[in-house]
Amino acid sequence: MLYFFKIEFFILYSFFIHSLFILYSLFIMVHSIDSLCARIIVLENIIQSLLSSKTHIISSSCKRSSGFHAFARSFRPHIRSSLLYKHFLIYANYDFIPSTKDINREIALAWASLSSLEKSHWILLS
Repeated sequence: MLYFFKIEFFILYSFFIHSLFILYSLFIMVHSIDSLCARIIVLENIIQSLLSSKTHIISSSCKRSSGFHAFARSFRPHIRSSLLYKHFLIYANYDFIPSTKDINREIALAWASLSSLEKSHWILLS
């Protein structure tokens, strides 16, 4: 009979410890979710303030950049690699090196295919 009580006590004790561990884990998870939500709110406010500010401090020696230039700087490696891919695999032209003229033409075509919303995104980034 005593053996039975020891087993029952051990089962209840392990259940109690397991329950405490689950409650502690839930508390930590809720705390971390709350801190993540607060951080997201702060970051959204920072992004909103950056997007709403229209003034850019540009020194007189710097050139202004357009949205097209920001787009071109960002997509130039991708367009160059797509030209290499097209000539290497599709046309089997293994000696092809894309010229600046070819790359710029493809960048201009990609810019022309963008919608006005996507272009305004790049203009804001410049």
